[in-house]
Amino acid sequence: MIGIIHRGYTLHLANFEGPLDLLLELIQENKLPISEVSLSAVTDQYLTYLRTMQIFNIDVASEFFVVAATLVYIKTRQLLPRMSTEEDEEMLSESELLERLKEYKQFRALARQLEKLAERGDVYYFRGYIPDPIEGKTHKVQVEKTLYVGDLLQCLYRYKGAFIRKPIPIKRREVRVEEKMEKIMEKVQREKMIRFSQIAMEEQSKIDKVASFLGGIELSFRQKVLLKQARVFTDIYIHLRETQGAAV
Repeated sequence: MIGIIHRGYTLHLANFEGPLDLLLELIQENKLPISEVSLSAVTDQYLTYLRTMQIFNIDVASEFFVVAATLVYIKTRQLLPRMSTEEDEEMLSESELLERLKEYKQFRALARQLEKLAERGDVYYFRGYIPDPIEGKTHKVQVEKTLYVGDLLQCLYRYKGAFIRKPIPIKRREVRVEEKMEKIMEKVQREKMIRFSQIAMEEQSKIDKVASFLGGIELSFRQKVLLKQARVFTDIYIHLRETQGAAV
């Protein structure tokens, strides 16, 4: 959809009321015959809208001209007599014109995305940022033969390994739920009742906390412990069951 035209602008026609991009969509999908659309009313209303703008926006005007010209072309094709085959081949078909309009809208959307990325680039600095060159003495180098683009490409290919950053292997620490279950059972058997917040405070990482939580759930499922919570988002109390199920 065209993003600039429809902001704050609504068409009011006899058989349609809404933004211009919606009108285009209905015509493209053959849900609204273009023969029933008053192009003069569309143009008059939009010119009135342009006059009321405090600041003239060339993007808004140019997009409307493209859309209006497309509507006029489609309607003219339907009203005029059918041309001969040779003349008809020289003219764009309605589907081709609509396809070009669709491509135009896609380019407009991409242009806005690139503009946003350019604005972000003014305030972000990435790792590997190349600073401005330091002024210093220059030395002329005498080249014995004429260099071509192919020679430069071969040189880059020969030394391309120097520009590739080698990935740094990250050792993944394995955390086992069974070990957390044994740790919880030792505490519960010793103290009869513990709070899950106590266990979480002793763990070093999030994955350890998650493994301990899963371990407590599994112990409750095996009827080794009893979990109690007063209400949602409060601490969970882990009690030792007097009559326990199967071994851990």
